[in-house]
Amino acid sequence: MRKTFQLLFALLSLQPVAGLAADIRLPAGTPLKLQLKSPLGSLHSKAGDRFYLALVEPVQLHGQVLIPAGSRAVGEVARVQRKGDFGKSGEIVVTLSHIMAGTRMIPIKGRGEAHGKQADAAEVALGIILLSGLSTGRSATIAPGTSFDAVTRDDVDLPPQSE
Repeated sequence: MRKTFQLLFALLSLQPVAGLAADIRLPAGTPLKLQLKSPLGSLHSKAGDRFYLALVEPVQLHGQVLIPAGSRAVGEVARVQRKGDFGKSGEIVVTLSHIMAGTRMIPIKGRGEAHGKQADAAEVALGIILLSGLSTGRSATIAPGTSFDAVTRDDVDLPPQSE
């Protein structure tokens, strides 16, 4: 029994290993600047499609990098409306899901949308008069390199990372 208490005391008195930093709490609502890696559009995208973004600037707290620049974030196409007759423009709405910090998946909040250009009244009227087909609006697109703002959804404890 005495040996058990000695072992327990020895384990409880162990000091943290030198060189290993303690986790730092990243608060919910921490802002993130993200950049889209590939194009999205109402012509080819469909609801449920996943897409990727990259973190533009590292997330730092107390002088420590918690999420390095270039970390991959994931979003999803929430809604797509194709362009239509009578000048109706296309629309695409996207939501942001999570960002990776090392092997940790951190939930994030953010959204974006794009609307195609609507055909003007003259284009629609000319299409109807000529009966050669109805004028349509334009597809919505979100180009690579487009910036998105997001925030962390929850408090999360993360170890410092190397940039």
